[in-house]
Amino acid sequence: MKLPAPRVIALDDVKTDLDELANALNRHGVACIPIHFQEDQDPQAPECPAVRVIFADLHLIPSLGENSRQHFSVIGNLIEEKIRPSGPYIIILWTRYPSQASALFEFLNERLENVTKPLSVTPLDKHTFLTEDKLNDVDGLIKEVNQLVRKQAQVAALLNWEERVLDASTRTVSSILMLARNTTGATKIAEKLGQILNNLAEAAVGKQNVRMDRFRAVNDALIPILSDRLTTMIPIESDEELWRSALEVKGTSQGSSTYEAARLQSAVTLCYIS
Repeated sequence: MKLPAPRVIALDDVKTDLDELANALNRHGVACIPIHFQEDQDPQAPECPAVRVIFADLHLIPSLGENSRQHFSVIGNLIEEKIRPSGPYIIILWTRYPSQASALFEFLNERLENVTKPLSVTPLDKHTFLTEDKLNDVDGLIKEVNQLVRKQAQVAALLNWEERVLDASTRTVSSILMLARNTTGATKIAEKLGQILNNLAEAAVGKQNVRMDRFRAVNDALIPILSDRLTTMIPIESDEELWRSALEVKGTSQGSSTYEAARLQSAVTLCYIS
């Protein structure tokens, strides 16, 4: 079993600032990996291809002085050599120098290769939330972070869909595990779970076909359950507003070009048959 990949990372050379931010996020249900950057040590930053938000202090090596591009380069190296994102993500510049956000964005878009470039770099001023190394407004910080993430409505909507799918898949797995537990008890749950999965696979593709591809057989059985949970989700009012903003078309509506439509169709087909 592979544990879920982290999706939120915080980078800072000041341990107190890092802990205050990470603890506030974690207390509000946002799982955040704090990475304490120390100049004389190799940063223990995990590879996180599925990362969606990176909180980064600007001056991870204070001894570099006022040379902004050198500080940008440190952040770029961490992203390119350690974190290695492969999907959409934003950088929230957790700093006392918020005016550098746009310059960092331009630098990373020019510099980064072989990894996904950030969708945006948005400042979050430490001065606003830290007093004597302590957060003075945790709720205000969380509210501001949520607003920053939703700033690009189209991207935020797609990530909202991803969040819903993750929630639906979690509840699908939980329901099957609970079925196994309720029908056999905790001591023989693994054996009963195996029987349930086998029954689902046989029902989906037929008993003779399960051995050809066991994963696909179970997958074919679980997809309709997952789809049902997705379609019966209760809408959240704030999410409805997000989707309204994301799909709002300003000016003359233009459809996809023939090339764009073909690329999208190919991507969907490949994902389906792979």
